[in-house]
Order: sequence, then C-alpha cells, then structure tokens
Amino acid sequence: MRTLDSLTVPLLGGLRPESVRNLGYYDATLQQLWLQRPKRVGPLLAYLEEPGYYRRLNFDPELRDRVFESSWPSLVADLVSELERVQPDTVVAPHPRLDRHLDHQFASIALFEALAQWGRECDILLYTNHAIGNEAFPLGPRDGMTGLPAWNGEGLHLRRLFSHQLTVEDQRRKLVALEAMHDLRPFDLRDGNDVSQVSPLYDYFRRGARPNEIFLVTDLGGARAIYEEFLGEYEVSE
Repeated sequence: MRTLDSLTVPLLGGLRPESVRNLGYYDATLQQLWLQRPKRVGPLLAYLEEPGYYRRLNFDPELRDRVFESSWPSLVADLVSELERVQPDTVVAPHPRLDRHLDHQFASIALFEALAQWGRECDILLYTNHAIGNEAFPLGPRDGMTGLPAWNGEGLHLRRLFSHQLTVEDQRRKLVALEAMHDLRPFDLRDGNDVSQVSPLYDYFRRGARPNEIFLVTDLGGARAIYEEFLGEYEVSE
C-alpha cells in the first residue's frame, strides 16, 4: 500500500504519472545493502515471489521493465540513471547527519555516490524528517514557521539556508496529500481495527504542512564531505 501511495499521492501535486518513480527497493534494508555490498539483500517485511514486484507497479514502462536487483551497486546505478534521465538543477534529500531514519540516511549516501558519478554540479537541498534528538521537529503549532533543527556540532557542510514559502493553498494541498497516505490513517489497513493515536508532538498533520519548508543547501563538494564524514564515523561506531 505504501508503494501505491508513493506513486499516486504525487499526482495530487500535479506531477504526470510518468514523472513519478519508485525504484522498488525494500523497506528497512538500505543500511544492509551498504553493509553487505555488493551482495543482494532480500525483503525483511514482506514475502515476494518476484523480487522486482514493487518496481513493476510504476507507470513508466522503461522503469517498470528494468531489471531489478536488491544490491548497493544496483541502487547507485539506478540513481545515476535517474539523474541522467532528468538532468536536474536541484536535488532534494534527507541530511544523513540530521535525520535518524536508517533508510533516509543510506538513501542519501547512495544518492551522493550517484551524484559523484554523474559529476554535474547542482543545488542539493537537504532536510530532516525524523530529526535526530527530537522527533517532534518542527516545534510549535501547525501555523508556526519552521525553524532550524537542533544541532550543536560541525559537519553539516551547508553553503546557505533556503526557506521555501508556501501559500495557504499549498498548505491545504499538503494536508490533502498527507491524509491520502494510508499509514497515517487511524486504523490498521490489514483488519480495519483502530490503532493507537499518535501523540500531537509527533503528528505529521501538525509538523508537515507549515507556512515554510527549511532546506540546508550544499553542492557536490559538500555532499562528498558529508558522505565521507558520515561513513567514517559510521565505520568507527560499527
């Protein structure tokens, strides 16, 4: 269901179906892809007879029919392919030093590898969804401005800050998109039973549709520095 949501909810933002992409890698496995590179890693949260099942849900026939392999080299190669296809001037991703979610961290690490291979300079806008040290970020009521996530160290390697302003209509559309995500609804998709209510501190409907969005902007050099420092510290901690 989350895969289908990832492919259909962006349509509410005006994207064309062929522009919406899900590479089909398995939830909760990206750290293991890196640790076990170049070996393949199977799904942890599902039983699949066809490894590329999630990829085959895409609208775009080229991506849908592209051979799938759940490995780190394949993930990086897929991201390089997407960069070459889109030729973006701006790329948006979680900051591995500010977001504590392992899939978010290693998705960005794979992206940084792909950007290095692609070799073209672009603006890299980094953000946090699961802020390290405070999952309730951004703080305050839904109509409050988003500030900076807490951080008292070095290694962010930002070139500048960017505060993207949202109109009231933009905020309403974001709320509609959030509501369309099935795993944010107050019942279990498997049997319809109620699920425990999310604390207002962590509620996406409070955190997600703010008057502005904060990004830490870097470039290829900054991404390379983040990559090296993150993995250097990670290998030491391991």
